[in-house]
Amino acid sequence: MDGMIVKSQQEVDHAAHLKNVFEQTRKYNMRLNLEKCTFRVQVGKLLGFYLTERGIKANPDKFQAFTKLPTPHSKKCVQALNGMLTALSIFVAKSAQHALPFFKLLRKKTKFEWTDECEAALKHLKDTISKPPVLSRPDQGEVLYLYLSVSSDAASAILVRETPKG
Repeated sequence: MDGMIVKSQQEVDHAAHLKNVFEQTRKYNMRLNLEKCTFRVQVGKLLGFYLTERGIKANPDKFQAFTKLPTPHSKKCVQALNGMLTALSIFVAKSAQHALPFFKLLRKKTKFEWTDECEAALKHLKDTISKPPVLSRPDQGEVLYLYLSVSSDAASAILVRETPKG
């Protein structure tokens, strides 16, 4: 197992949750690498994201790398762009729809030509990625909103919770 997080809503419950995890690891004869274990962390990094009390935040280094990305000059550069975008896509509404010009460039019989449509899509994604949201778990019973976006080329959905500005 590469990574594991034990997060509790209430601090008083955390010891019981940890005990449960340790019991399960013993039950299945799993071992923890003590050099990689960290406890009582307010902010932690896991799989390239930051886990905080508020929720999951984007890794600023990844977002900064994307916003500083130069205009692609080959299909290989577009593949790298798409890879970076895929890693950040949970923070970008309708990311597949906005990335369509890039996907079209990667078709086998398509000659590489960076168009105004590609440049506009890249600019929009860079602007969006420069202000990523914080992903958080809803409270039980909280009202959630489902937004759907459907076009002739892509469909996407996002589940949103409204929180007061703070």
